[in-house]
Amino acid sequence: MDLSLLIASRDLEADLPTVVKQLVVVAQVARMPGHEPGELAFEILALDERSRDNSLSVLAMLQTQIAQLAVFDDIAPGCAIREGIAKSRGQVVLIVDSCLDNNYGVWACEAVLGGQPAAVVPGELLAVQRDVADRALRRLSGGLMRGQRAVRKTLADTGARPAFAPANLSGLRARTRRWLRDRASLLPITARAFDRAGRS
Repeated sequence: MDLSLLIASRDLEADLPTVVKQLVVVAQVARMPGHEPGELAFEILALDERSRDNSLSVLAMLQTQIAQLAVFDDIAPGCAIREGIAKSRGQVVLIVDSCLDNNYGVWACEAVLGGQPAAVVPGELLAVQRDVADRALRRLSGGLMRGQRAVRKTLADTGARPAFAPANLSGLRARTRRWLRDRASLLPITARAFDRAGRS
């Protein structure tokens, strides 16, 4: 297996069809040096961290359409990446947790297929060689950004560095909106709490 594409997912019902289709495109366009696009053997692993929405139903529907998609559910929050590393078989592992820019996905895969130990788009994706993934991520507790830090630290210990690309601004905006929405849902606030005093 050349490429494992991991989706660390929690409550991504609305975005999952887009994410899965983007990863299929990345796998079909990315290529190893000296090969043509579409020659990579790949798998897509959707690792659901106990979503409270209909993510599993969406993934089940997508699984009937995409033979390379495998779904793993009931994963404890913060454990999807390490579970994905343990279950994946690819020599290169690409990890995402939301929609991505296909160009960055292809760039990251091709950088690692071409010999880089890892490729990072901060906050958006991480691509790593199998041996680096095994050393840095097998015991990881946390999400994508913690995984990116763990890979950077593991590589720094050996004097190596990952390839970097700047994050896509629209991806950062979407991540910020999702983070704010998730945090706001934890607060016991109703719409009336935002009314000004004296107004009804």
